[in-house]
Amino acid sequence: MVSTKLPDKDAHPTLFEVVTSYMLHGPCGTINPHCPCMVDGVCSKGYLKAFTQHTTNTTNSYPTYRRRDDGHTFER
Repeated sequence: MVSTKLPDKDAHPTLFEVVTSYMLHGPCGTINPHCPCMVDGVCSKGYLKAFTQHTTNTTNSYPTYRRRDDGHTFER
C-alpha cells in the first residue's frame, strides 16, 4: 500500500519532520537550477505534479498519484 498524503503536523510532528525532510523531491526548477534532476531547464522527474482527484495507471507502468487541491501546503 502506498500513501501520498503528508502526516498531520500537529498529531504526528516527528513523522511529519521525517517525511518532509527525507521523502520529498526538490527543491528544483528556477529555485535550484543546478539540482541533479534538472535537464535543459526543467525537472526530468516531472515535478510539480498536476492536481488530480484519482490515482491512475499510466502507459509506462508508473502510477499518477492522487494529488488533492485542498489548500494544504508545505515549503522546504
